[in-house]
Amino acid sequence: MQVGLVTPMKHLGGMVSGGLSIIDIGNETVIGGYVKEYFVNVGAKYGINGVEWHVEPHVAEEVFKEMVAKENITVFYSQRIKEQNGVHYLYFI
Repeated sequence: MQVGLVTPMKHLGGMVSGGLSIIDIGNETVIGGYVKEYFVNVGAKYGINGVEWHVEPHVAEEVFKEMVAKENITVFYSQRIKEQNGVHYLYFI
């Protein structure tokens, strides 16, 4: 299977890579899965063995790009999917 990510934006990461650099984490014990993996990867960028909640936008986007590249996900920037009868197939060229 191939996976493609379609985003209308020019950058990955939404608000996190767009300037929201202090994350409101609340209860850390409920954060897991890909979200925790992301913040552990951020920590590694700053030389921390574990999670890092405060991240610069350019570091945030770098981590997102590395995560999608690791999974061989193609990202289509500045694109939208038109919703007429849903999406059935997306062909990669």
